[in-house]
Amino acid sequence: MLVRRLMEWADAQPDRPWIEFEQQRVVWTYGAGVDQVRAWATRLNQLGVRPGDRVGLLLDNSPEFVGALFGSSMLGAAIVPINTALRGVSLSHVIGDADLALLVTQSDYERAIQEASRGLAGELPRLLTVGPITDPSSSDFSRGQPVDLVDREGRHPFAVMYTSGTTGPSKGSLWNHGTAMNWAETTARHMRYVSDDVVYTCLPLFHANAMATALFPVTVAGAKLHVAEKFSVSGYWSSVTAAGATSTNLLGVMAERLLSAAEHPQERSHQLTRVLISPCPADIYHGLKDRFGVQPVEAYGLSDFGMLTWSDVDGNSPPGSCGRSVPDFEVKIVDPDDNEVEPGVTGECIARPRLPWITPDGYHNNPTATIASRTNLWFHTGDRMYRDVHGYFYFVERTTDSIRRRGENISAHEVEVVGIRFEGIRQIAAYAVDIEGGEQEVAIAVVIDPEAPFDPVALLRHMWQELPFYAVPRFVRVVDELPQSQTQKVLKYQLRADGVEGAWDRDCAGLRIDRSGFFLSMSAPEVDR
Repeated sequence: MLVRRLMEWADAQPDRPWIEFEQQRVVWTYGAGVDQVRAWATRLNQLGVRPGDRVGLLLDNSPEFVGALFGSSMLGAAIVPINTALRGVSLSHVIGDADLALLVTQSDYERAIQEASRGLAGELPRLLTVGPITDPSSSDFSRGQPVDLVDREGRHPFAVMYTSGTTGPSKGSLWNHGTAMNWAETTARHMRYVSDDVVYTCLPLFHANAMATALFPVTVAGAKLHVAEKFSVSGYWSSVTAAGATSTNLLGVMAERLLSAAEHPQERSHQLTRVLISPCPADIYHGLKDRFGVQPVEAYGLSDFGMLTWSDVDGNSPPGSCGRSVPDFEVKIVDPDDNEVEPGVTGECIARPRLPWITPDGYHNNPTATIASRTNLWFHTGDRMYRDVHGYFYFVERTTDSIRRRGENISAHEVEVVGIRFEGIRQIAAYAVDIEGGEQEVAIAVVIDPEAPFDPVALLRHMWQELPFYAVPRFVRVVDELPQSQTQKVLKYQLRADGVEGAWDRDCAGLRIDRSGFFLSMSAPEVDR
């Protein structure tokens, strides 16, 4: 149990820094961190949170996020981290599906919550609005008798982690405490974290990447975590150097941007020795190692199941490989009938645990998806990979109907649900298109009413009001009909093969959509009808 490990380190090294929040200029030692967590637990208990309840966290990277996370766990409650970019139907789905006893948020997201509440079947859960820096030890926050640790074992619920849906809405992966500890201990072991390490993250803590492969392993190893607000190409090396970071996490697209940027005076004067990155093609691997002097470590895992493969921190794994399977899991590459294929042959990656309580218990409120993902008692990842004769695994592509854009998994289903409600659209299909650098963008093909006016900018504005900004399509193709199978299933592989020729491109139209808003810098050209 992570809270128990935190308390053990607080007893052993109370004055050693645990977490430094760059934006807020706040540092928690292990001793002070336990005091903060206990104060949070006291307040949450006062608000009625009990063992087995679920507490939603709609918060930026902040002391409040960490305090509420560990405070909930101390009470024996499960956390539900929520992507702060969610809005409209995607946010109302998560809030409604998670059965929250309490939602902890900040004022920045109250409007989005209220708008999303209109799509809820039941009532909005109780809200606790905190920030910008809430002092949980203040008398206003933690009145009442301090609570004791509710000890939990590996089988007990720890979190509901919402992942992108494929043929339906986002699914809540049911993490138990054993799952969280396996992510933490596996990462700490393979990255060789010790108490003198400083791990740097500028990724959002609500994602499994920053949470389970940075915050959790740091806590297990008794090391220090430096939390930056966000990723900045121009400020990255200055921030990393000032933090004294010895290790960090990157997404593939972040590494590409750093490598394509002009030389920075501090890109070789830092203390970084290794970086956990996924994906890491061979050219990115050599670029990070040769230009910045860091050792890339690639791993393959899913928040739906666990960390399955790791490359070697000493650089002995082949560049471009995501490593070998870890001892805790059995991993195979199989054909469509689940028969294992020979080395070098591409197939689907499947896995199963060798130890109890190290994988999620399925999907919350979705037994059908749980059963479907575990055919033949193996978890089916939906990812196509191959294994070489030495046991190293290589990622090829996803086979599911989800889209991966700049580190975010996007549900094609949710994009389509929002888009079909736009006036004049008769049919819609969302799918991924590959662009340079191995990245993907969101495209939609639409069949429109020929008698109705159609404006792609108005369509995207409608979708922006209901979807996370990163899920709003870049490409819009107007087609006479969608390619379909004999069972009326849209043939998205054919749409992907057709590419984006003739499609309206919002980038070319001068339309910019990001976390801060919806901006049109020039008149959009007419879409090709």
